[in-house]
Amino acid sequence: MGSRKNYLFVVNLSVSFIISSFFCSQNGIAQCVFPPNLLPADTTICNGVGLSLTPGPGYNSYLWDNGSINQTRVVSTAGTYEVTVGQLVSNLIVNGDFEAGNTGFTTAYTLGLGGAFGLLSNAGTYAISTSPNIVHTNFSSCQDHTPTPGVQMMIVNGSGTPGANVWCQTVSVDTDTDYQFSTWVASALNDNNVAQLQFKINGSVLGTTFSPSPTACNWSQFFQVWNSGMSTSAQICIVNQNILNSGNDFMIDDISFGEVCYSTDEIVVSAIPQPVITASPNDTICVNDAASLTANSTTSNLVYTWNPGSIEGQAVSVSPIVSTVYSVIAATPEGCLSNVVSTSVLVRPVPVINLVYSTDTICAGGTVQFTATSNINGTVFNWSPETGTAGILFGVPYETTTYSVTGTTPLGCQTTVSQLIEVIPQIPLEIAGELSFCEGETMVLTVANNLPGASYTWNPGNVSGNTYTVTNQNSGQIWVSGFYQLCPLANDTVSTSIISVPTIQVPEDMLVCPETTISVTATSSLSTTVFVWSPGNLVGPIQQLSPTEPTMYTVVGENSGCFSESASFLISPTATCSIDVPNVFTPNGDNINDTFQLLNQAGIANFECVILNRWGNVIRTFNTSDFAWDGKDENNTRVTNGVYFYTITATTDGGNTIEKQGFVELK
Repeated sequence: MGSRKNYLFVVNLSVSFIISSFFCSQNGIAQCVFPPNLLPADTTICNGVGLSLTPGPGYNSYLWDNGSINQTRVVSTAGTYEVTVGQLVSNLIVNGDFEAGNTGFTTAYTLGLGGAFGLLSNAGTYAISTSPNIVHTNFSSCQDHTPTPGVQMMIVNGSGTPGANVWCQTVSVDTDTDYQFSTWVASALNDNNVAQLQFKINGSVLGTTFSPSPTACNWSQFFQVWNSGMSTSAQICIVNQNILNSGNDFMIDDISFGEVCYSTDEIVVSAIPQPVITASPNDTICVNDAASLTANSTTSNLVYTWNPGSIEGQAVSVSPIVSTVYSVIAATPEGCLSNVVSTSVLVRPVPVINLVYSTDTICAGGTVQFTATSNINGTVFNWSPETGTAGILFGVPYETTTYSVTGTTPLGCQTTVSQLIEVIPQIPLEIAGELSFCEGETMVLTVANNLPGASYTWNPGNVSGNTYTVTNQNSGQIWVSGFYQLCPLANDTVSTSIISVPTIQVPEDMLVCPETTISVTATSSLSTTVFVWSPGNLVGPIQQLSPTEPTMYTVVGENSGCFSESASFLISPTATCSIDVPNVFTPNGDNINDTFQLLNQAGIANFECVILNRWGNVIRTFNTSDFAWDGKDENNTRVTNGVYFYTITATTDGGNTIEKQGFVELK
């Protein structure tokens, strides 16, 4: 890298100056201030890639080592570049921005008075205004060179008189002093016949002619440096050198004339040479295959980028589906780009294989036909797991199998398609359910290994469905057959049997004497019947029962799990097993012992009572157990008091006969 240089100097030969203080002065009132470095630090660029250099805005003039007076310079090669900027110490011009209007200057042009196109309809006229379009309808609408805060400019409809003063002003100057004379100029309309202008001081032209851009409103700065010599006064002018009236229309603004401070800086630019790369030759692949692309260079540490796809890497793998041209470019760590090279990947088509099969599900031992076709002539087919090279294959799988066919084109590109063939083996059936059932009931059998979508047929009866109901009428040998996806299933057979249900008998209801134990017997139509009694959960055909209160007994018969209907009977221990009567009664109407009657008549079914006197004559006869003798005879005549004989004969509800005889005294 080169060393940095920065210079500051004052153009004023008649006044002493101090460089180290960064001052340049006129009459001791002006000061120039520059930054330490006008240009960036020394740098490195990629060879051929432009680097924009600018000292920054705000200076009155720029001068590069190549003679350019532009503010910015673009360089693209290695070298040392130097710029000198000028800054006015003071501006001696009065109303150089025309914000004070039409004052402070002289001109050979006349103030525009109007016409068909506005104030400046005629050549050789001028106006102070804010826009050219305001003073001439064919002019463009432009802003002042410094629209903030200025708004006005001098607008000129140029003449064809060379040497005519466009603008002049006289200023006082110091002897032997350099001054910069500067102005900004722009065309008032788009026209290639632009103004030809030149600076003139004290009657002598200064520098060459200058012209604005043919594009309207495009402001450009022009300046020259003039040494005052022995002069103490200067008439400074901008003169016209155009010999044509047409198109010679322009604006001037921000005119300056003053002593200048200069500062110089330089930058050393190094350049990195462009790396050169090569790429692998063209490649040919089949669709869905991959091609390897490789780039090489004698320059190391490059970052390679392939397109399309913005794929990074020196060696990359690509899988285009159509023939594609790939370009690659490399970059150094500093960002310098290589040349761009290209390589092609030719993509061959793969065959489109259409596989047709007769079925995807077959029964064990069945055959499936495959037919393969291709959209590319000359395709060769290879089958798996069974072999063959023709387009047709007859497969006989013995278990569920995936068949594949690979089609290979004459160019070697392949496509493989597959199809799963499901083989349905002969599936055994199994009948599930109880094989014995009670007489009079039904039993449901089912297919234990029921398959979704299978169909079943039961016999006897040719009944369809997954279940079969066995009754007394179809009990015996039962078998089932079926199909699953049109494939037969193995049959299953079972034998069913009917278990007899016993018929039982129990005693009739009975009335027994209290505190009596009675033996009762239940009988059945089957000798193998097991009897169960309740209450008491007693087991057996004969039971000894001693109820203390009327009790309903229920008996159920069971034979190999089949139960009879229940049978019930009542035993009531409330029978009247003796007859009690009073031995004295007094029918005197006091409702106390007024009649002769049974003291307890419960359980008596048949009854007869005969009252006899002492001579054996029948006094009264009663045929119901609820009788009551009030001491009267059959004629309802009160008999005499005394002792009478009675004979009682009764039959109880339980069938017992009771006889009782005795005497009763009537008082």
